[in-house]
Amino acid sequence: MSIWQKVVGRKTGNEKGHAVDEQAPTAVPAPKSSPSNRATTAGPEFHYDLGNTLYSKGDVEGAITEYREAIRIRPDLLEAHNNLGAVLLVKGDLDGAIRQYRELVRLGPDFADGHTNLGTALYKKGDLAGAIAEYRQAVRLRPSSADAHYNLANALRDHGAHDSAITEYREAIRARPDFPKAHFNLGNALAGHGERNGAIIEYREVLRLTPDDANAKENLRILMSQQAGGSLGTTATDDRSPGPSESAMAGSGPAVKKRLEAGRLLFSDHHYSAAMDKVIAALDIDPKNGEALNLAGTILYQCSSAHSQERIRPSVSEDPLLDSLFNQCNRCHRCWPGNPTLKGFRGQQMVTNPAGGRCPKCQKVWCRECAPGEMSLNCPECRVALEILKEPSGRKRGLGPAKHPELRLRQICIFKAPAKPRNASSYATMTLDALCPDAFHADAEIFIHTGEEGTNEEAATQFAIARWMAKGIKVPFETTFRESFTDADGGKGIMLTMYELKQQPPPRAKEPPAAVPPAASNQATYRDGDKVSCSKCGKMLLVRYEREGHKFAVADPKVIQNWAFRCQGCGHVCCPSCATSGDGTTVCPSCKAKGGPYFFY
Repeated sequence: MSIWQKVVGRKTGNEKGHAVDEQAPTAVPAPKSSPSNRATTAGPEFHYDLGNTLYSKGDVEGAITEYREAIRIRPDLLEAHNNLGAVLLVKGDLDGAIRQYRELVRLGPDFADGHTNLGTALYKKGDLAGAIAEYRQAVRLRPSSADAHYNLANALRDHGAHDSAITEYREAIRARPDFPKAHFNLGNALAGHGERNGAIIEYREVLRLTPDDANAKENLRILMSQQAGGSLGTTATDDRSPGPSESAMAGSGPAVKKRLEAGRLLFSDHHYSAAMDKVIAALDIDPKNGEALNLAGTILYQCSSAHSQERIRPSVSEDPLLDSLFNQCNRCHRCWPGNPTLKGFRGQQMVTNPAGGRCPKCQKVWCRECAPGEMSLNCPECRVALEILKEPSGRKRGLGPAKHPELRLRQICIFKAPAKPRNASSYATMTLDALCPDAFHADAEIFIHTGEEGTNEEAATQFAIARWMAKGIKVPFETTFRESFTDADGGKGIMLTMYELKQQPPPRAKEPPAAVPPAASNQATYRDGDKVSCSKCGKMLLVRYEREGHKFAVADPKVIQNWAFRCQGCGHVCCPSCATSGDGTTVCPSCKAKGGPYFFY
């Protein structure tokens, strides 16, 4: 077996069920010929083997050149077409890889591995229908191949054909009973269909074959907890759940390193989008990996330049895994990538035409449009010059206005049309940030499902209501809303949100009416600030000194300047309105005495 076959010919898979993403193209066995003969004739086999050697030493471009030379000399050399396609696939040139694999299956239509490799390239391109067709052809040519059934099952699952995927997983296990990946993905598929007992059996089989599989242990624990009536909280879950966090995968270090190496290679060749795809794949496994975040920040900043000819597609740049690499304006919430070249600098740095900065006084971040100035950007609140952002401030979610502030969000169902999102949690976060900012401030359960319901409003509604009712929830139809949307990649989807009326605070107990002070009498002694009531209308009055000394009078507490009167004869206290006659004189309403004002000593 050649060096290239040792490197590329292995089939690998992601334990979480994304094996098609990591499915290495299968190399064709090399033709057997004499090494001395190859060296002397320098024929196509010589260039083919030289290409394998160059690739093993990291010389990708040299390997491509040698494979092309072998094909030029011998256009029907299937091995050269296969390995050239594999190198182009690793490099990120999907179109070039697909062309080579199509030529490979044209020259060798009965070559099963060629159809498998073409299916893998089409899958990476996003052509699930084409990938399924090629995987079916591989299964037809090699029905006993466990890998062929396994690849087909993964593609069918991602296309939303869950029943067919389960069938193909079972065929893969029938062909190879000790296939832990197939048992694991079958367990995920059965769990997604609600067949917990079947899923438990599969996870236990995985642990029998690979006792240290942390993912199977976690999924088995979750299912056992569900059976016991435990709660899994309200985090976003995919319909193939329970699916463990990829950061908890055993042996994740080598997988992250492999993706980072591929990303750096693509970045050095100025293939920024392909490099970012590799970095995102590494962050899916380890979201806090410093090397991956640094490389992602460099790519984002490079592609944000006005002179850059390549832009990162929105579905990648908006991924929550990259939130820590962005700055965000405090006022308009505009975001822009941080400048990674400023991290190691000390002191004040001069950056021409900055996108924004931070106020040294209030510490708020402002963009260029919200903080204009003649010579520099100035804080619109503190009126001081902004400082350079050496570290990104971070991108926050859920800053949009609530759609139904008078209601409480309780349940969310997101239905996405195939193909499935790369990361269900990230996809849910981006969707809710755009459509339902309420979700970031509510303790709501979030459910995401990939299938044909993503384009059928009636089916999505029935699915969501049936799911809620199965959980014992009484669905309030008058506060349940449905919304169709198109995501950043042009995919279709439907979101249903269930609200309920906010609980009104209990009515406050009525305070007992204050006791009315007794009417004043001529025997009563008053101090400044005492309360008395009018002897006629009952109006509350307040005792106030008229001036310094021993004389004081009674005044209306609401209109202090209106003095009341106290009759020196009967001692009753009256408010100004009750003690005033028609001709403007003061009259005691009790004893009818006239005169006044009636001060008392």
